[in-house]
Order: sequence, then C-alpha cells, then structure tokens
Amino acid sequence: MEVVTNVFFFFLALSLGRRHTDLSASRSVAI
Repeated sequence: MEVVTNVFFFFLALSLGRRHTDLSASRSVAI
C-alpha cells in the first residue's frame, strides 16, 4: 500500500512541476 501511495504522490508532484514549468514558459513568452 505504501508503494502505491508513493507512486501516486510522485506522479502528482511530477504533474504539478510540469504545469508550473508550462506556466513559467508561457509567462516568459507573453513577456
């Protein structure tokens, strides 16, 4: 069960980080 939770949080953090980088990239492009 711990492994599943770790993997879930790993993908969650990965998606959040990717979204954050996309926002930063679009923001820099807008400027």
